[in-house]
Amino acid sequence: MHALLDEPPGPPAAPAPVPDAAVAALLQAFADAEGGAMHKLEAHQLARRLSPDSYLVAGLYRQDPPLLRADREVRAITPAGRAWLSRYRRAHPGS
Repeated sequence: MHALLDEPPGPPAAPAPVPDAAVAALLQAFADAEGGAMHKLEAHQLARRLSPDSYLVAGLYRQDPPLLRADREVRAITPAGRAWLSRYRRAHPGS
């Protein structure tokens, strides 16, 4: 036990990858929303229900190409987001 306490802490762990099923559920909610968009607070609440990872939504804006876009108070699915969702649904029928 003393050996564990004497070891210096390692580097912080990287955030766990977000499961594709959570990404698909979030993108599907955007796709189903009127105009493919929702208020930023609604998007945040939905993401928290789908995944404990707070990076779920943030990563979708930052990847290249982005799957979601921000426009002031509104968040919307992009054409790349719709394409990602379509590929996911073809690879996971019935999900």
